[in-house]
Amino acid sequence: GPVTLTASTPSENTLLWYASATTQNIAGTEQSFTINNLQSTTTYYVCAVNEAGCSSSRVPVLATIFNGPNPPTVSNNTSYCGAGNYTLTATTTSPNTVQWYSDNDGMNIIPATQNITQTTTYYAASIDNNQCRSALVPMTVTINDIPAQPTVSTNPTSPICSNSSVTVTFNATAPAGHVVKWYDSNMQSAGQGNQMSKSVSGNNTFYASVYNNNTQCESDKTPIA
Repeated sequence: GPVTLTASTPSENTLLWYASATTQNIAGTEQSFTINNLQSTTTYYVCAVNEAGCSSSRVPVLATIFNGPNPPTVSNNTSYCGAGNYTLTATTTSPNTVQWYSDNDGMNIIPATQNITQTTTYYAASIDNNQCRSALVPMTVTINDIPAQPTVSTNPTSPICSNSSVTVTFNATAPAGHVVKWYDSNMQSAGQGNQMSKSVSGNNTFYASVYNNNTQCESDKTPIA
């Protein structure tokens, strides 16, 4: 890639850049000298020429090309239920660090923790001790909808006396691809499906939720007293 070399001299002097210690072919005449497509570590030379046309000895300037780090490893299946603050994660070899970007050009650096409200693609790169950057690796974070809470009906619907035991049938429905999950008063699983029957005595509270089988997202739990 492009590499810019710089040197300084009093303003009345001119700088001359050369590709070798002996060539007479001048490669540049400014304080900054850019090599557009440097492929390997190369030594260039610069000298100063005063107003009388006398030149200094040539000074070697080493343009070093470092091997860039390997790209980081990201998760290909990162998904969350609902919007929120989530931390982007990737791994790279030590002592490299991971840097995150919001664009695939690597121009906009972002922190690893992001408030994500919709499915978004982020980009990660490894940065080594020479501040060289690897190729960028995309990671898409999928935000899945949280299902709506179920509406539950009971049979019988009348209050249950504290000194009696009654079998109560709980009913709820879930959209296609979803299932109703039931929980007891201790939030332990009590089954799943559109219907649950339990022997109830006194005051008991059960709970129902809707679970998406595909995204594994679950609604808030509806209490049934």
